[in-house]
Amino acid sequence: MLVDTHAHLDFSQFETDRDDVISRAWEAGIRTIVLPGINTESLIKACRIAEKHPHIWFAAGCHPHDAGTFDTDDIEYFCPHPKCIAIGETGLDFYRDLAPRELQEQAFREQLEIAKRFNLPVIIHIREAWPDARRILDEHPDIRGVLHSFSGNEDDLNWALKRGYYIGLGGPVTFGNFEKAELVAKIPPERLLTETDSPYLAPQSHRGKRNEPAYISEITEKLAEIMGISVDELSKSVCRNTSELFDIPLPRFSHRGDAPKNSLSQNFLVDDNIARKICGLAGEGPLCVEIGAGNGELTRYLVRQFDKVWAIEPDWDRMDALKKTGANILPTAFKKDRLAAISEFEGEECVVVGNLPYSDTSPILFALFESRETFDFAVVTVQKEFAERLTAPVGSREYGIPSVLFALFFDIKKGFDISPGCFWPVPKVTSTVLILEPLFGFAKNEICLDSLKTVVRAAFAHRRKTIRNSMLIELPAIDIDRILEITGIQPDARAETIPPSKFVELADNYATIDILF
Repeated sequence: MLVDTHAHLDFSQFETDRDDVISRAWEAGIRTIVLPGINTESLIKACRIAEKHPHIWFAAGCHPHDAGTFDTDDIEYFCPHPKCIAIGETGLDFYRDLAPRELQEQAFREQLEIAKRFNLPVIIHIREAWPDARRILDEHPDIRGVLHSFSGNEDDLNWALKRGYYIGLGGPVTFGNFEKAELVAKIPPERLLTETDSPYLAPQSHRGKRNEPAYISEITEKLAEIMGISVDELSKSVCRNTSELFDIPLPRFSHRGDAPKNSLSQNFLVDDNIARKICGLAGEGPLCVEIGAGNGELTRYLVRQFDKVWAIEPDWDRMDALKKTGANILPTAFKKDRLAAISEFEGEECVVVGNLPYSDTSPILFALFESRETFDFAVVTVQKEFAERLTAPVGSREYGIPSVLFALFFDIKKGFDISPGCFWPVPKVTSTVLILEPLFGFAKNEICLDSLKTVVRAAFAHRRKTIRNSMLIELPAIDIDRILEITGIQPDARAETIPPSKFVELADNYATIDILF
């Protein structure tokens, strides 16, 4: 598996055959490509390409040549995009001086600040400007990133490695007149990234012609030769480095192909009538986010109902099927920040739909709980047993932490049950479709959510004990008796007998006493 961490596929040189170029790269084993932006027009194109292809990501930046047109708002607009993984390409280029140096420095500094605000790494361009670039970067010690097309000397390399930067190298290492092989050999493999800088700097066998990501193999082979390690060892290291720096998953394919994977708790919906019924509950609108899209069983209906659909699916063996639906694909596990990022970038609250994998139901639902301000409602398929826990009444055996928290913050309705035979492979349990609509009846400061979570978890931590004894074990430094007394809860009561509204009072009193004492 190979990666190209720097390719300008948005450039006009690829306008007539871009899809063919991307296909050739895939056939050559390139499984991740990063498109750095250089100006606003470039950013728009790079974003569209990345949305279309699961293995392509982009960075938001302004090249030093374009510093005269630098616009902070344009770059910040793209930063929340779920496929924006870095700031760049930015830096200093005093070789061509196509923009005044003071403007280059200003744009560079401002983009470093944007990177800090959005917690993104930076793709850094430095040419004939090492002293000035190092001075600016030393002013920003928290910045992490890659020094693209590294052109520095040994002192610059030592400085970069000490600062924790990755080193990006491309086509020039293959040239017959390349003079820095000894310096390249000193780069630790765990700090190296491979790049083509397409359409420029084609490797030796294609020198003078348009470069493209498929040629990364020649660059990788030459780097392995210079560094004295195998191509396989180098490519594995570069893949790890890419994943770590840009916080992206690398494509992983199973020998099982498109067969369901037990490790991912995959049970695919195979009943089209049920699929249409679920999607019917989602309605229509501008934006839908699907969690656990699988082979597109729901996606193909959702794209007809919504203006835009983001399909989140971590299994790379599903990508070919999902691409056929026309949805935007995010090839990662679901996290709460993903939903917020999509909603912020699209400027719309979304509808969430998902056939949730059984093993991940609880973490996904609690991620939705944390993201409740970013979506209108959710239509999710879960195990019937979990649905009963989520909607359990006070005093029942199933009543617990999810019951309390979701009752306070969501209007939960049961849609319908789905028999095991509607899935492949056939599970041992029945599923239930739930509709979750966030409630905003409480003022933001009326419930201290951290305190609420603390007391609810403490109360239910030891279900066979009274609420007093359970909370004493979990919160030994707090005057539990005093809190229970002023809340009006009997110390010998059990957590499953306490209604959600009473837990709110308990949390408020816990927070007040904690502050006072």
